[in-house]
Amino acid sequence: MLPEEKVALRFSRKRGIRPPVDVEALVRESADLEEDFLPAGYDAVTLHRSGRHQRPRVIIETNQSPTRRIFTLGHELGHIVIPWHDGTDFCRIDSGARLIDHLAAEAEAQANHFAAELLMPAAWVEGLIRSKTGLKELMEGVKSAGVSYHAASIRLVTLLPAGFMFTELDSEHKVVRASPSPGTWIRLPEAGLPLARAGIDSLATETASFKSGSSEIVWWHLTNRIARPTVAGETRPSSEVLAFICTEVFSDAGQAKQAKMSINGVIGAANGTNLRKGGGDLFTVFKRRFLGRKGIAPVVAHRLFDEFLARRVQELEDRTQGQQ
Repeated sequence: MLPEEKVALRFSRKRGIRPPVDVEALVRESADLEEDFLPAGYDAVTLHRSGRHQRPRVIIETNQSPTRRIFTLGHELGHIVIPWHDGTDFCRIDSGARLIDHLAAEAEAQANHFAAELLMPAAWVEGLIRSKTGLKELMEGVKSAGVSYHAASIRLVTLLPAGFMFTELDSEHKVVRASPSPGTWIRLPEAGLPLARAGIDSLATETASFKSGSSEIVWWHLTNRIARPTVAGETRPSSEVLAFICTEVFSDAGQAKQAKMSINGVIGAANGTNLRKGGGDLFTVFKRRFLGRKGIAPVVAHRLFDEFLARRVQELEDRTQGQQ
């Protein structure tokens, strides 16, 4: 647990706080709260004590949705309560906001962590993970803290076991962010590009979508093991299958050679990572790592690509057994 999260936990325990938290009342206990129109897209400003003001002042942007307001207030309370935060804080609660000052960026991240633990305590979220059935029920449970689907997703993905991921899409269905739960090894969709959802859906046992303002949040529970095609009859090596695929896809020999090199590179890196991280199902690992690779997408989509992967996995397994 991070130091700022420990501060939030002690703060909550001392007051017997449980979700949903009346965070506005908590802010008013510690500071003078005002509303105004703020420039440059800022969510709030916290002004610490000064000669003229015996209490901190929190000025919050007027035009905020109720859920964003709740998280903003939790964030500002963090600036007041965290002992090492002192000064004037101009706040944007979005973690993707660009802040030139490294110390300011760090302080903003710490206030977000404080707000997340205050509003959605780890122990409470972990209890929901154990008791809820399915992604929709779980997300609604976390959202009952009064936060947005956006904030709920960012909090939840850090506490789930391996095998989960979510993506946030903008109004044009382009990826804003993509995050896996700890221990989930998958090639994430690239920010700024349209989401190729079908590929991820094919690797999941469950999906769920939620509207969050102008954005959409998409969640996946990934399958632990993808069925490997049965390779019977002929015994040609995987390298021959790959060469055939690349030759059929690319008329240019140079492009075909480059595609083979790229695919073998992805497999080598994925296999090495898999060996270091504990040895998951290799066919599933490979399938996940080939998601969304534009340069070799026609090869990955080829009718024989899964056969190629199955043969390569079998060869690697046979080699490993031969070394034992």
